[in-house]
Amino acid sequence: MDDQQLIERIRAGDPSAERALYDGHVDRLYRLVFRYVGEPDVAEDCVQETFIRAFDKLGDFRGDSALGTWLGAIAISTALNALRKRKRASGREAVWEEAETVAAPRVPGMDPDLKTRLHEEIDRLPEGYRMVFLLHDVRATRTRRSAPCSACRAVPRRRNSSGLGPGCGNGSRNS
Repeated sequence: MDDQQLIERIRAGDPSAERALYDGHVDRLYRLVFRYVGEPDVAEDCVQETFIRAFDKLGDFRGDSALGTWLGAIAISTALNALRKRKRASGREAVWEEAETVAAPRVPGMDPDLKTRLHEEIDRLPEGYRMVFLLHDVRATRTRRSAPCSACRAVPRRRNSSGLGPGCGNGSRNS
């Protein structure tokens, strides 16, 4: 069943279609939101809020982007709102070392601080670039597919050798 059929069934009040939408996207949205907020409980709350907003605004979905991209944009917005709320409440951001309670196994010959340094560098990216990076990295979304996301519109476009934006050359590149 395609996205449009699923949406029409949901609009008609079919609870099994609502469940299918939820089941089809909940895990991916949780991983996306968790990468932003870093806390399981907050990520679960954000995903729940994402679906509440999505079902409320399903009538506004125009189909300009994939349903998953639209849900991802709602999830990112929800996660950023949670971060702003948490920042106002705490007055500081959590240090990555404090959040590393479940460590991945050490790989011999690998720099143990690489993960920490990578997180720090990602956090230093301007918000728009960070969102595009996370969409590409965490969701493995092609730039062309993630571009309709409102968060991505803030990122300046670079031109490639064809004079077009990223990923607009021969159509075969992941950018």
